[in-house]
Order: sequence, then structure tokens, then C-alpha cells
Amino acid sequence: MKEVIVFAGGGTLGHILPALSMASALKKDNPNNQIIFMMTSKDERYDFIKEKSFIDQIYYYDINGLNRKNPIRNIWNFIKILLNISKIKEPLMEATMVIGMGGYISAIVIKLAKKLKKILIIHEQNKILGLANKIVINDVDLVLSAFPLDIKNKRCKVIGNPRLNDAKNYLHFLPIKNHILVTSGSLGSKSINFLIVEFLKTNASKKYFTTLITGKRYYEEIKSLLKEDTHYQILPFVDDLLEYMSKASLVISRAGASTIFEIIGLEKPAIIIPSPNVTGNHQYYNALFLKEQKACVLLEEKDLNLSSLNKYIEYAIDNMVIKDNLKRISKTYELVDWKKEIKDVRK
Repeated sequence: MKEVIVFAGGGTLGHILPALSMASALKKDNPNNQIIFMMTSKDERYDFIKEKSFIDQIYYYDINGLNRKNPIRNIWNFIKILLNISKIKEPLMEATMVIGMGGYISAIVIKLAKKLKKILIIHEQNKILGLANKIVINDVDLVLSAFPLDIKNKRCKVIGNPRLNDAKNYLHFLPIKNHILVTSGSLGSKSINFLIVEFLKTNASKKYFTTLITGKRYYEEIKSLLKEDTHYQILPFVDDLLEYMSKASLVISRAGASTIFEIIGLEKPAIIIPSPNVTGNHQYYNALFLKEQKACVLLEEKDLNLSSLNKYIEYAIDNMVIKDNLKRISKTYELVDWKKEIKDVRK
């Protein structure tokens, strides 16, 4: 049976990557399925999405989310939504189900699909329910979540993040001894990048090989601060981050939802530094989920310095307790069949 499945979400890779994982799996189960992505015009920068053969159609819409810093701009943002309603509705007419992955485009699409009486599902990637999902949670037929959520909703099923399964495909890569991978998201982090520069200039860093992925906007500046050397490499961005992560003995990263589940899937010791500049401080709670199970080192940015970094690198690299706890968490999520949850909601 052919289905038309719409994925709505965007704004960050945290919303997009799990959508790609889910879409790929649903297409593999039934090649006749038509997969449609509905995203914002800002997401056109992610060229790799356009190359995915399992996506039949991508629609981009020039709309913006809630502006908390300058509320007056929300008037124009609302007008842009109104101007796009008919364009958004058109692909939804033939949809069998709509899966909202978060971000303001997700909430708009779900609200319009509700009027068209489509099967509605949302997936929350973070430990704290995002604004878009808060807006539509009472409209949907099924709530899927990566972490246990502090909400009372009988339709909520904890399934993890499908990026975990993608990561497990890289477990056959053997880690390189004393290899540290530092990544702080596609945009990069100024505080992490500059601290790693300081670290790489010390003698202590020379007993490791460090790969620093700066993010494109910091790459030239960071390169200018370091001479070429044999104990590190500096990269602006990598297409296959999972492969790089799989070959590391230790990952230093932010606490984005996809990153957390990539770490779990790869069973990779990590020092996780949550970004303090996110809504609801959700990255802290993402990382806390692992810390409470002794499955990572949580290092808050306010405590981030050369001394704390050196201390935790020594502790965490190739730490078998952390690895064993990650393996246990991974197995728990492996037992969950998220495709069955989606299948059951159709009944």
C-alpha cells in the first residue's frame, strides 16, 4: 500500500537529522511510499538533504518563527505565514500522515494538517518539550520522544532518536588510541574553539591526536592561531561526522539531541559541554540524562577552563565504565520499535 508521508521540521540539524533517519527507514520498508519534506527557506543551505534519494519532494517556505528579542517583527512574520498557507496546504491534500519534527514550520504544518483530518505525529528530540511541540501536542494522534518527558500524556511513547541506529552502523570502525574529536555543531562554538587552541599549545596535548572541527565561520580565524603540527588537525566541517566520531577515543561536544544519541549509539566516552544559549536550557537536561547514568562527563560552560578540560580528558578517554553504561542505554533503546508505534496509530 502506497502512503504519502510528510515530514515537517527545520531550523537546525537537530530537527532534520532524525527526520532523515525515519524517512529512510520508512522508504526502505515500502519503496512505494512517497516521502515529502516541508522546511524553511533557511534550510536550503543543507545541500546534502537534496541528494537523498529516498526523498521524493522537498518544499521550502519563506517564513520565520517567533522573534523573542524584537516582538514587533512578529507582525511581519505572521503576515508571511498567512501568505504561505495555501502553498503549504497543497502538498498536504494527498498526505496519509504528517510527522512534525520540531521548529516553527512543524507547528504550522501540523495545525493546517489537523484541519484536513490527517494522521498526526510529532517527535520531540530534547529532554524539554520545545515550543512548536507544546503548541500542537493536544492536536496529534501520537507523541514520540527521544527522552522520557515530564508530561502526562497517554499518547506519548519514548522511542529515542533514530540517529542512534545510524550511529550503530559505524561500530565496526576501530577507535584510534588517544584520539580526541572536538565538535560543537555546524556553526561552531567560540568558547570551545578558543579553549582547544589554548589546549593544543600545551605539552599535555601532545600525548593525544586531536581533530578540531571548528564550524565554517571560525575556521580561518582558528587556523591563523595555530601552526601546522603533527598532533592535531583543524577542519571547518565534515560530511560524515559519524565516521570521525567512531574513530575517536573521546568526543568533546555540545549536547544537541542528535549528538547525544550518536554518542549512545557509538558507545563513545564524551565530555559534553551544553550550550547555555538555547531555549529552556534544554542542552543541559539532555546531557544530565547521560550524566545521571554515569555515561558521560558533563562540563558546564561556566566551569570550562584549561584545568578542568585536562582533568576530564584524563578521566574520560577510553573510560570503560562510561562505555559499559552507554552500551546498556543503547540496548534499552534497541528494544523499542518506533515503526510499530507509527503503524499502530493508523488503526
